[in-house]
Amino acid sequence: MNDDSDLRATLDAWLIDVREARATPDETARISQMLSYRPDLQKYVATRLIDEVLLREELQVAAAESLLGEHIVLPAETPAPPRRSISWRAVGYGVVFSLCSVALAWLLFGNRGGPNPIAPDGGVASSDPAPEVLSDTEGVAVLTHAVNVTWGLGVAPIRVGERIAFQSIRIESGYLQVEFFSGVTVVIEGPAEFDVTSPSRCRCRRGKVRVAVPPPATGFTVNTGEIDAVDLGTEFAIRAAGDGTGEVHVLNGKVDMRRVDGAGNRVVAGGRAVQFGAGSGVAELPARPDDFVGAARLRAIKTTSSEVSHRRWTDHSRRWAEDPTLAMYFTFDGQGGADRHLIGKAPAGASLPDGAIVGCRWTEGRFSGKGALEFKRTSDRVRVNVAGEFESMTLLVWLRVDGLEQWYNSLLLADGYPRGKVHWQLTGEGALKLSVSGGGSYITRPVIKPSHLGTWVQLASVYDHDRRLVTHYFDGEAVATGRISADPPLSFGSAEIGNWNPLRPSDTAIRSLNGTIDEFAVFRRALSREEIAQSFRAGKP
Repeated sequence: MNDDSDLRATLDAWLIDVREARATPDETARISQMLSYRPDLQKYVATRLIDEVLLREELQVAAAESLLGEHIVLPAETPAPPRRSISWRAVGYGVVFSLCSVALAWLLFGNRGGPNPIAPDGGVASSDPAPEVLSDTEGVAVLTHAVNVTWGLGVAPIRVGERIAFQSIRIESGYLQVEFFSGVTVVIEGPAEFDVTSPSRCRCRRGKVRVAVPPPATGFTVNTGEIDAVDLGTEFAIRAAGDGTGEVHVLNGKVDMRRVDGAGNRVVAGGRAVQFGAGSGVAELPARPDDFVGAARLRAIKTTSSEVSHRRWTDHSRRWAEDPTLAMYFTFDGQGGADRHLIGKAPAGASLPDGAIVGCRWTEGRFSGKGALEFKRTSDRVRVNVAGEFESMTLLVWLRVDGLEQWYNSLLLADGYPRGKVHWQLTGEGALKLSVSGGGSYITRPVIKPSHLGTWVQLASVYDHDRRLVTHYFDGEAVATGRISADPPLSFGSAEIGNWNPLRPSDTAIRSLNGTIDEFAVFRRALSREEIAQSFRAGKP
């Protein structure tokens, strides 16, 4: 081993000691002196500290001031540490600035994804900023249901729960339910082209829509290109052929139908319909409410679709349960009520872990009738023992995140953090992080965004030891790939789903998950991209 390798090994050991509250002041002073003349090692330490709570919670503001030219005044005297241990807080103020003062600019404004990011195709990852998404205050509507939808060619799918602002929607089949912030509910049936233009106005270019308008939203308007259908306190439906012809069906109340060419208006009463044509007159006919799917009927269609999806996932789950490389597999199916013993699936003749449920409440999962566990309180967790050692591994979970209250939010965390132990978690910003004690970590940009809260998502992380690559996945697609230096053996041993047992008092011990989990798998191999994608397609609700 060369001198630099020895130094890096020493730094790794010290960082583990600090994290586990074992570092002594003398050891820390020696490290500080060594780093004072080695900027390259300062940067190395900065990469190791990139997501530790101290830098994020207590030093970012002060470091930013330093980078902006403000003079930093360190405490004249660092308080003596407790006799038994020294915490991140005690070490941090007097040491981390001296360790990382040169590297802080790189740390705060450089690559937060960790060392050596690799693009999904194997090339160098782009440093371009992530695409802009709507903020919490933007948007005029939200997508609340999507059933059996096939999106138009080249159209970026909209997720359930995602805000919509001034955009076109094109689907080839299936149903969407869009709820406007004005209170209007619109059910769209494909094939359809539909534009969201404001909280009180939309355009149906092609397809069928059914519109329910509550009293506060009276005046809501649907344009077809030829006519404006203006609500007068009602429920109505429109069929647009895409060539300027179509029909307006008034199911309740009244609609003021206005030709955009100024040729005239007509008020249509409930139970009646009007057929219109491009540049021609109109013809009255009886309304046909059964031709249009409303919110109640959509729920029934969704239930039937969920049953089909459940059967599809069950077939896939049975195949997975026979994989000889499984290390842990929970489907949460067929259980509920007072069960406090989570049954693990295993190939014939194999012995894989069961789980002990602590505090969690049984609830419904992705599909109607499927079981899931809800993690709400900071004490909720599932205790497991994942036996054996790993070279490569795959971690995969289906979950619904309801909030990200903690700095770290546990998915699966080994007890404590001794060398070689694996931690898999979400940060408070919604980034996915896989870390190995003594071997580094790799973290994504935020993948859980406000629009994802309360919706089902699939997360997966794959470590391929032969290539030293971590690949993170969101809903079946690779979102980040990077290198870490983890050497086998890797292990979990005693661990927790949805929480963490730090083994000793810790300032960062609360890592409880706020959400619901209904499938969790750990493999002793690196699943391929196609296997991850196929698992998402099979399990998509």
